[in-house]
Amino acid sequence: MVDYSARADRRIRTAKNQEREGQIMSLITPDVMARVGVGLTQRISKLRDNVLLTEKEICIERAVLLTESYQTTEGEAQVIRCAKALKKVLEGIPIYIFEGELIVGNHASKPRSAPVFPEYSWRGLLDEMDSFANRPGDKFIISEKKKQKLRDVLGYWKGKTVEDTVSSMVPCEVTQSVDALAVYVHKALEGIAEVCPDYPRILQTGFNKIKEELGSRLASLDIASPDYCEKAGFYQAGVIVSDAIISYAKRYAVLASDMAEKEKDFDRKKELERIAEICDKVPAQPAESFWEALQFLYFVQVVIQNETNGLGVTPGRFDQYIYPYLKKDLAEGKLGLENAQELLECFWLKMNEPIKLWNNVCAKLFAGFPMTQNCIIGGILPNGEEGTNLLSYMCLDAEADVRLPQPGFSLRVHSNTPEDLLLKACRVLRLGAGGKPKFFNDNIGVQHLLSLGASIKEARDYVPVGCVETEVPGKTFGNHFAGLINIAKCLELSLNNGLDPRTGKQIGPRTGDPTAFSSFEELLEAFKQQVSYCVKLLVCLINIAELAHQKLAPMPFLSLLVSGCVENGKDITMGGAIYNFSGPEIAGIPTVADSLAALKRLVFEDKRLTKEELLETLKDDFQGKKGEKVRQMLLNDAPKYGNDDDYVDLIAKEVEVFCCLEISKHTNPRGGRYSPAVYTVSANVPLGEVVGATPDGRKAWQPLGENISPCQGRDKKGPTATMKSVAKLDHVLAPNGTLLNMKFNPKALATESDIKRFADLIRAYFDLGGYHVQFNIVDAATLKNAQRNPEKYKDLLVRVAAYSAFFIELSKELQDDIISRTEFETI
Repeated sequence: MVDYSARADRRIRTAKNQEREGQIMSLITPDVMARVGVGLTQRISKLRDNVLLTEKEICIERAVLLTESYQTTEGEAQVIRCAKALKKVLEGIPIYIFEGELIVGNHASKPRSAPVFPEYSWRGLLDEMDSFANRPGDKFIISEKKKQKLRDVLGYWKGKTVEDTVSSMVPCEVTQSVDALAVYVHKALEGIAEVCPDYPRILQTGFNKIKEELGSRLASLDIASPDYCEKAGFYQAGVIVSDAIISYAKRYAVLASDMAEKEKDFDRKKELERIAEICDKVPAQPAESFWEALQFLYFVQVVIQNETNGLGVTPGRFDQYIYPYLKKDLAEGKLGLENAQELLECFWLKMNEPIKLWNNVCAKLFAGFPMTQNCIIGGILPNGEEGTNLLSYMCLDAEADVRLPQPGFSLRVHSNTPEDLLLKACRVLRLGAGGKPKFFNDNIGVQHLLSLGASIKEARDYVPVGCVETEVPGKTFGNHFAGLINIAKCLELSLNNGLDPRTGKQIGPRTGDPTAFSSFEELLEAFKQQVSYCVKLLVCLINIAELAHQKLAPMPFLSLLVSGCVENGKDITMGGAIYNFSGPEIAGIPTVADSLAALKRLVFEDKRLTKEELLETLKDDFQGKKGEKVRQMLLNDAPKYGNDDDYVDLIAKEVEVFCCLEISKHTNPRGGRYSPAVYTVSANVPLGEVVGATPDGRKAWQPLGENISPCQGRDKKGPTATMKSVAKLDHVLAPNGTLLNMKFNPKALATESDIKRFADLIRAYFDLGGYHVQFNIVDAATLKNAQRNPEKYKDLLVRVAAYSAFFIELSKELQDDIISRTEFETI
C-alpha cells in the first residue's frame, strides 16, 4: 500500500520559529500524554449540567421571523429573499448569555431547542406536531399556544416549499419506491449542509474584508453579460448576510456590556467585558487570539445551521488552524495552559446547544439528535508532514472531561501518528463516553480524494465531514448524505420478480421467477438488476431535490465560506464550489451478503433446501416447527460475514463493488459526480421494518445489519476476524465513506497492556485497508439497566453510528439494536 504520509515538500522554518515551536511543544509532557482529562472546573461542571438538565423544546421564533420577511419580499430574487430572511432572523431571535459562559451565541431562542424551517416542509410539521412529545425517540415539547402560532405561520407556506416542488416533479415509480423504503431522500424536505467551511481563510479575513471583496466584484461585473443578474444578486445577497452575522455578534457585545455593568462579581464582570470586546470585533475582523478564534468559529457554525436546516456542519481540522492562535497566546504569555483548556471546554460544551427537529420518519432514520459537527485532530499535513500538536492532546482532554454528544470527534491515523497520541485517544475511548474519538485511516482518505480528482496536497488535507464522508475542506459541496438505497429490499424484490410482498405492488422490474433460476449466478443477476433500477430512481429523486434547492433554497451565507462560489459569482447550490458531489448511502450489505451466501451454499450447492421451500418459508416468516428448523439451518449452516471467511466476505465485496460502480455512473445538476457511501446510521432499524424475512435467517421487519458491521451477534471469531472481513471490501470505491461499528466490554481495555493491544488493533485494521472504525466501550448489562432505570443514566452516551447520543433518548427498538451488537470481551 502506498504511504501518503511520506515526508515531502518540507517547509523551511526560521530559527526563531523553530525555537518558539520547541518551547510550545515542550508543554507536551509525559503527564499531558498520559492523563485522561484535566478534571472539570466548577464553571464547566455547571455548564455541563445545563446541557443535561435542559428539556428539548421546539423554537417557533425563527419560523415567525422568517415568514414575516418572506411576506415582505415577494417578487424579489430568491437569493435576496433568503439573505434578507436570514438577516431578519439574526436580528430578531432572542439571545442570552448564561452564567459562567465564555463562548456565546445561540441557534434558537432557548438552549437545546430546535428551530422550525417551514421553507423546506410544512406538511409534516402540521400533521405530526401533536406527536412530537410522545414519539418513541427524539422527543420535543411545545406548548398549545406555540402550536397555534406555528399553525398560523405554516398556512403561508402551502405550495411554496422545497417539499412541494419535489412532490410536483417526482415520477410515480419513484414515489412507489419511496413508499416501500427501497429508496429514501430526506433532502426532499430538509436542508443540505454536510460541509467543511474554509475556516483557516475566514478566520484570517473577517467579514468586513469579505464584504469589500463582494463589493469590488459586483462593481466589476459587465452589465451586458447574460449572467449579470445572477451574479449581481449573488454578490448583493453576500453583502446582506455578511452584515447580518456582524450585527448578530454585536448584539452579544451589547448584551455582555449591559450584563457587565450590573455584575457584582469582579472576575465575572471582567469576563463579560472581554466577551463584549471580542463580539464587537469578531467575526467582522480577523481573529487574533485563541478566545477570538473560538468565538468566531462558533458564530459561523450557528449561522450556517440557521440558514441551511442541515447537519454535518464540520469544523474540520480543528487542531491545525486553531493551533496558531493558541501557540501565539502561550508564547506571548497572554494565556495560561489551564485557562486555554477551560476556554476549549467551553467551546466543546457550546457545540451541544444546536439540535434539529426531524419529522417522524427521519427521527427513526437518524435517531439521537445528531448534528455531526466533526472536529478532527491529527493526520498528515498537505506537505506530507505529521500534524500532531499541543492542541491535539488538549482536545482529547476536553473530550475526556466534557463527555457530551457534540462535537463529533475524530482522530486521523497514519503510519507516523505518534504512539502517545493514539494511546491517549484509546484511554479517552475507554471512559465509555459515547465511543469518541472515532478513527480514520489517512491512506484511504487520501485515496478517496485522489479518485475524485483532487491534487495530492488537497487529498492529504481531507476531512471526514459529518459522519464519515470524505471531502476537500473549504472547497467542496458534497451533498454527502444525499439519500439511501435499501439493497435488502432489492434482494426481496429479486426473490419476488419485482413485486413487493408487503404491499402487493409491482415496484421493481420483472427479473424472472426465482424458482426457475438454475444457478446462483442467475439469482445474483436478478438482484443486480433490481439494484440498478433502484439506483436510477434514487438518482432521479436526488437530482429533483437538488433542483428544488436551487430554485427555493439558495444559501448565500454558506456560499461565502466555500472557495469557488465568490470567485464564480455562483451560489453553492448552483455548483459554485470547486468540487461538487452527491453522496448516497448503500444500506443492507451485511444482511444481503449473509442471505446470498445462504442461498448459494444451501440451495444451489448443497441442495439442502429447494427454492420453493425457502421462498415459502420466507413468506410465512419461519412459522411452525418446520419454519424454525429452516431458520436455524440458515443461521448456523451457512457462512456469515464478519468471521474472515472468503466464501461470504467476497460476496459482500462483489455486492459492494457493484453498488458503488452503479452509483458512480451518474452526475448531478451541479455538474459533479455521484460518490457512494456504505453506511446506514440508525436507518437499519426502520429500513428493516419494510423488509420481510430474509434468507440469512432474519425474521420479518427486524433490523437489518448496520453499516458495514457484521449482522448483530454473528461475528463469532473475535475482533481481528471481524476487521479482516470488513477490510476485504473496497473502501476506496466508496469515497463518501464506510462505517464500521464495534462494541467491547470495558474489561477488554482494563490495563495499559490492553490499551496498547487495542491501539495495535486499530493500526492493523488500517494496514489491511479499512477506512473508518469506531467503538462502544460499554457492556450489555449497563445498557439493559439504563432501559429499566433511565433516570439513573441521564448522561450515558453511546455510539449509534458515526455519531454519539444519550442512550435513554433513543427509541426502544434502537436501544435493543445497540444491545444486540456483538460484544467482544478480549482484544
